[in-house]
Amino acid sequence: MAQRLSTENSKWKIPAHRVLLSPITHAPDSEYMAGEFWKELKSCGNSSILSQCIEVENCLISQDRLVEWARGIHRELKESTCNIECLTKLASHYLTHLVIAFVNPGGHKMPQGTTHPTPDNQCIKNIQDLLNKAKIQRKHSALRELVLMRDGPKCLLTKYPFHGSGRVRVECTHIIPFSVHDKTITVAAIEAFSRKVLPAMFIKDHINTPKNALNLQADAHTTMDHNLSWGIEARWVEDKWKYFYRTVQSHDVAGTIKLRDGDEIPFGQGNQMIDLPDPCICNLHLAVARVSHACGASEIFKEYVDGDGEEHMMPVYFGGPYMGDDVLMRMLEARLDI
Repeated sequence: MAQRLSTENSKWKIPAHRVLLSPITHAPDSEYMAGEFWKELKSCGNSSILSQCIEVENCLISQDRLVEWARGIHRELKESTCNIECLTKLASHYLTHLVIAFVNPGGHKMPQGTTHPTPDNQCIKNIQDLLNKAKIQRKHSALRELVLMRDGPKCLLTKYPFHGSGRVRVECTHIIPFSVHDKTITVAAIEAFSRKVLPAMFIKDHINTPKNALNLQADAHTTMDHNLSWGIEARWVEDKWKYFYRTVQSHDVAGTIKLRDGDEIPFGQGNQMIDLPDPCICNLHLAVARVSHACGASEIFKEYVDGDGEEHMMPVYFGGPYMGDDVLMRMLEARLDI
């Protein structure tokens, strides 16, 4: 059974195999994640399991026997006295530092502000200055301005304008949560999950740049950031990167979103000197959203945030000091009960 790390006294836990299956299935590189599981499986201290693993590695077990082999391994794990703590720790690691870290991250959050900025053509000459303010000084207003210059003055998903008639407030959204930048273990988990396609230094360097940002209307922002209901798939098409809106939980996307699953998101209609969202960052977020949904965490988190769960009047963020661990684990266990 997996649990959120740093909570030694937690009574409520989650079936570890469900947590492990989700990243193996949905990781950008499934083989790498399966390799992590494989390595821990072989270290369980059971000679029978080890010998069977070696048989598979040496291709001595045929493809049509793999399902039978897997069931045998599962029985061995349940019935033997081998130590499976290493597998449980791996599940707890990714539950804590991948799923919970993305769903509703704790830590410093940059204020959105209440203004409706209009792109200033003079700023085109000062893109580097704005980038420095965003990247080095962590100024959210500079990042928002850059993205407005890059993508234009309306939400690309809802089509609502950010200024003028019928305007809505612009919310600059980080694809990888900004709070991740100072969470060393979470950054390391992302690095491993992406098979080092997104190294730690790249994440920290670009966490508050246009490579990791888009401007959204509030409802679209919430269902992407907190609910992980949709994501962005980046694909190399006709010698360039194209971006596509992908629903993860179709019943829970914002009603204001005009796009359908698979529709292209037209980033970069404005100033082409400004970086588009990084394809690896987009695909990482989408993969984490799918992991969260597949292991059942997203639905439970949504119920809690919406106030359907107990103690909902308590101000919390998942994974933070005000989130009752027993409450979180009890809700997850109820949903993920075998």
